[in-house]
Amino acid sequence: MSFNKKGSAEQILMYVVGALIAVMILIFGYKAIANISSSSQKADLAKFKNDLSDSIDRTASYGKVDVIELRVPGEYSKLCFIDRDNAVVSGVLDPKVASLVTEFSLAGEVAKSSDNVFLANLEGTIDPFSVPLFEVVDKFPNNNDNPYSDAALCVQVRSGTVRFRLVGKGDKTRIECTDAELCGGVAPSSS
Repeated sequence: MSFNKKGSAEQILMYVVGALIAVMILIFGYKAIANISSSSQKADLAKFKNDLSDSIDRTASYGKVDVIELRVPGEYSKLCFIDRDNAVVSGVLDPKVASLVTEFSLAGEVAKSSDNVFLANLEGTIDPFSVPLFEVVDKFPNNNDNPYSDAALCVQVRSGTVRFRLVGKGDKTRIECTDAELCGGVAPSSS
């Protein structure tokens, strides 16, 4: 039995080239899918921020009341509102938000910036952004005190959504909890 060494070498080379092409296609495909997924997450986050801002703006008319439930993209555990009028006095962070700064180290910087809202994950990483003028309440529905007084309000994300009440005050919107259990404090370990 005789083998054609030249033919065998060409076949092996073709298999190697074919395998390299297949690996390159898989790598390119994986990167393309990851890029599309990342773009989709960014688009979902931009939509959330826009929907929140629009909801606050729409409800500013005096006496208008709306309960808002928004789907929160990503792995966020809290949505926090910082009322800059009460959180920062004469350029200095008010002590009322000290527990918020303890929980989220960059919250103080957000309060001093043009941003007034942030999403936070369980690791304490935050994503700050700005929405129209608002105020927060210092009491919850069960009459418990808001741990951040009237300077900030954090709402827990449960099953990928947040729920809160908006009350129009004419020149701004008041943000209230619909369920005291979901506001303030540290995020629960399971949702």
